Amino acid sequence: MTNHAIGSPWAVPEVSVMDDVEETLEIKIHGAREQPTLIYLPGTHGDCTIITPLRHLLSPHCRFVEITYPRTTSWFLSDYARHITNALSSQGITEGWLLAESFGSQIAWPLANELAGGLKCRGIILAGGFGRHPFPWGVRLAIKGLKWLTAKDSRVNRAMQTYSRMVKACYETTADTEQAVQSFIERRNAADASAAIHRLHLIATNNPQESITRTQLMVFSLSGFWDALVPWYLVTPWLRRHCPRYKESALIYTADHNVLFSAPSKSARTILKWLGRDESKDS
Repeated sequence: MTNHAIGSPWAVPEVSVMDDVEETLEIKIHGAREQPTLIYLPGTHGDCTIITPLRHLLSPHCRFVEITYPRTTSWFLSDYARHITNALSSQGITEGWLLAESFGSQIAWPLANELAGGLKCRGIILAGGFGRHPFPWGVRLAIKGLKWLTAKDSRVNRAMQTYSRMVKACYETTADTEQAVQSFIERRNAADASAAIHRLHLIATNNPQESITRTQLMVFSLSGFWDALVPWYLVTPWLRRHCPRYKESALIYTADHNVLFSAPSKSARTILKWLGRDESKDS
């Protein structure tokens, strides 16, 4: 498939900051300060390696902030929220939209409420995100599967090779995509697997319904049709019932759970519409 970019990839300065109070948390900032700020909270994998194609599409039109979580097995969701807020504040970022992918949605809810401290959230865009996961037992099953997979290096290698082939066959294939997949594979190690398992435990035990019913922020939801991990047909009605300012959902029929990576062009257009940005004027 062809990737129809919104504008050309923009070479912009990057700023990195480390928060070493307990663990290492990394931030990278792309784009101009005067643009609307969009803060990306990654999923269970915890880093920004596979967001590169989407970032190249969005950074000409907004200030795109990437978060990479520490490989910790001790943080609770409130710890994630607190450390992210502190790290953003250290770079003068006190407001912005949240782009919360899968597990990142569980951090977005405390960030959007009183636990956020000095961060003023403008709104939340969920990407394969959710309130309470509709199938906690399914998350626990995923934990067992990940433990089995990472018990032997040969299983991990085969899984990574399969993933790479699947991306080339099914996704929008560009040089950005191929580099993102390679970076994603290179970052996977034992500590990363332990951190991912811990994050899955946080998902299985979390019920953010109280925070969601209190939020006064606009909430949007972006999903891939082929999502077997977080079924959008259960998540969307739940959010409509419990979130007072749930505004709109968008379903991309060619995408899977990782909608931002499997359909970056369509995701970018949808996100910019929700941000109120006209990409034809910004290009």
